[in-house]
Amino acid sequence: LGEKGYGKAQLSDLSEMVDAENSDLYDVLAYIAYTSPPLSRQERVAAHQDHIFSIYRDQQREFLRFVLDQYIKEGVGELDDSKLPGLIELKYHGVPDAVSDECINGWAQAALRVTGSCQS
Repeated sequence: LGEKGYGKAQLSDLSEMVDAENSDLYDVLAYIAYTSPPLSRQERVAAHQDHIFSIYRDQQREFLRFVLDQYIKEGVGELDDSKLPGLIELKYHGVPDAVSDECINGWAQAALRVTGSCQS
């Protein structure tokens, strides 16, 4: 969409126009194209977290909860691999603490399953 001249500001305005500020762009576009009711990020996480958390250990689930809370607040951009170092620093105050807890193994795959599983 960026190549076609639709930047973040325009897409944000579009989300506001359809009263879906707490939804992902996918939901906004699905609403416009197919009148599919948009899911909020909170609803998307709630619908899939039990399944996702069932396949990870406690330490991993703790980190996934943290990452998904950030996703709910800030949007899908929080799931980008480039955000991982900042999220680790925010949650654990450093990579060595996070790695010693084995909390980050597989975080991206699980987070993407939650947000992407019903976007296909």
